[in-house]
Amino acid sequence: MNCGIRGLNIHLILFLISFILLEVEIDAKQCRESFHSSDNKSEAIFDLIHVDLWGPYRSSSLCNAFYFLMIVDDYSRGVWVYLLHDKAQVGKTLKNYITLISRQFDKKIKMVRSDNGTEFTCLTTEFCAQGIVHQTSYVGTPQRNGRVERKHRHILNVARALLFQASLAIKFWGETILAAAYLINRTPSTMLKRKTPYEILYGSVPPYDNLRVFGCLAFAHNQKRDGDKFCSRSRQCVFLGYPFDKKGWTLYDLDKDELFVSRDIVFVENTFPFQTKEEPGLSLSLLLDDALNEAVEELIEVPDIEQQTKIRDIVPNTIAEATEQDSRVDDLADSSVELASVLT
Repeated sequence: MNCGIRGLNIHLILFLISFILLEVEIDAKQCRESFHSSDNKSEAIFDLIHVDLWGPYRSSSLCNAFYFLMIVDDYSRGVWVYLLHDKAQVGKTLKNYITLISRQFDKKIKMVRSDNGTEFTCLTTEFCAQGIVHQTSYVGTPQRNGRVERKHRHILNVARALLFQASLAIKFWGETILAAAYLINRTPSTMLKRKTPYEILYGSVPPYDNLRVFGCLAFAHNQKRDGDKFCSRSRQCVFLGYPFDKKGWTLYDLDKDELFVSRDIVFVENTFPFQTKEEPGLSLSLLLDDALNEAVEELIEVPDIEQQTKIRDIVPNTIAEATEQDSRVDDLADSSVELASVLT
């Protein structure tokens, strides 16, 4: 009887010990499950859109924005960017976007993918009422929405290059982000079989005759002369991008410190008002450091020589080579080491 009890106790003790050791091993060695690369499974534009909010940034833009909301169409890789003052504007902005797609493209968005931010989860009920499936990522797993995360990096890389090229102050970050999105939508991509997101969305090649060198000097026709015949007929400005809802260009008045849109402009594309003689090659060196440190994964091939010439004038060569080709960080690191050895 005593032997049976002792035997039972020994088995129980061994079981408890093995259980404890197993638990300790799990605590010590458990790893996260790997994320499989997802292929583009959308069959048409606006079947699936990815949304994400960036910010707050430490300083506001010229339009008093601290955030920007980015929306990416999964099929065309088209990107929309909205500058926001605070998170409370996300809901209204997304509703307006859904209405815009319905009216302009005659399409219904089928699925929205976002993170678990409250600015998005509070819209789930409204999405359901419209028949839209709302997918959210798990807590602490931004990889689940990796496409929009990569697009974030892509836009920020292009925006930094534009900002550094023109030697603009940081207060222009918002306008630079909008210009970067505009250029990316019109840049051919190998992921789209050398087409542009614009071409996938609208069915035609985008016009390039309106492209100008970002941050260059521009003289806008002065319409407010108050009847003074000897008043200056132009306003000295800096070119900052392309307005969404108007024909013309977005300009920054150097004297009045304000943004406005005009179509009567004379561009001086080899002059940058904020650039000094002491900083030649600043944009290229900073962009190169950024590319090496952050391991940019996007590469662009421009198939047409005419398109390549136009885009190269607008964006630095290193940025015109950026797109959404997924590549391994290790491979890019090896190429970065080779590039660094050549430069040194």
